[in-house]
Amino acid sequence: MKRVLIPALILIIILALWYVQNKMELRQMSAKTIDNFLALNPAEINKVTVRTARDTLTFTLENGRWMLQGRVPRLTDSMAVENTISTAVGIKVGSVISENPDRQKDFMVDTVSGNLIQFYSGDRLLNSIFVGKMTPDYTHTYLRKPGSNEVFEGEGMLTYVFSRARNQWLDRSIFAFNPGSIRQIELEYPDKAYRLNFSGSKWYIAKQPYRDSVQADSLKVASYLARIGNFNGSDFADITDTGKINFDRISLSLKITLEGESVPHVVDFADTIPDASRFYCRVPGREDTLVVYRSTYESIRKAFTDFLP
Repeated sequence: MKRVLIPALILIIILALWYVQNKMELRQMSAKTIDNFLALNPAEINKVTVRTARDTLTFTLENGRWMLQGRVPRLTDSMAVENTISTAVGIKVGSVISENPDRQKDFMVDTVSGNLIQFYSGDRLLNSIFVGKMTPDYTHTYLRKPGSNEVFEGEGMLTYVFSRARNQWLDRSIFAFNPGSIRQIELEYPDKAYRLNFSGSKWYIAKQPYRDSVQADSLKVASYLARIGNFNGSDFADITDTGKINFDRISLSLKITLEGESVPHVVDFADTIPDASRFYCRVPGREDTLVVYRSTYESIRKAFTDFLP
């Protein structure tokens, strides 16, 4: 009998110690969650900083567009920044997981591994938050306010929203036009050029020097307008692309003129090797070189006959 009682007592003691320890760290989920945990008003926010283990980023709102600050300010995907703000405003918490500073690293909300997000109005800090890893069931995310030891469970999968790589914040759009506003398209190649022109209610196409034109197939033109009207890069050129980019020779210069405008919007494609899978393009005046893949490039690079009935 004693042989049975001793292990049972040991087990009871272990369970009691575990309960006491966790009782000190855990608070039961309250019946009422805290909405807008950071008490942010999105209308006030015009600066956001994101500090991760690999990078520190500063975004500022300039003339209605979010810019990533650096040696040369770069245009961001404004929806990514706006999503960060709306997600932060919508943060809901309902339980304190720990108040033990030694356990912050376990939840990745410490000053080393945590993603620190700060929201400003000008130079005035509105609020900030450490965003950690997700809970094991991927339904919540661990959060901590700087200066506090309280680690909360925030509702939802929040980590990725705040921990994008630098390039994932940047604007990849090449053209973003209403296809119905396009009135002229020029496709200039090293040895030839074509021009599509909208006149009356029809599209016409001509070869350089554009003296004679023929009517184009309206459905084929409409399909092409939809393709180039919302045209995005797939990636940004990086160190692995070094030596492959040659803008001294342009394989295609695409020029689009919109209704009511006289100056065309331009994107140039660099010359590349015949069997390339990555094609490089840039909008004059912009810092970035964007990458499109072969299927995308071939959908843009059209022959004269591709627009004929």
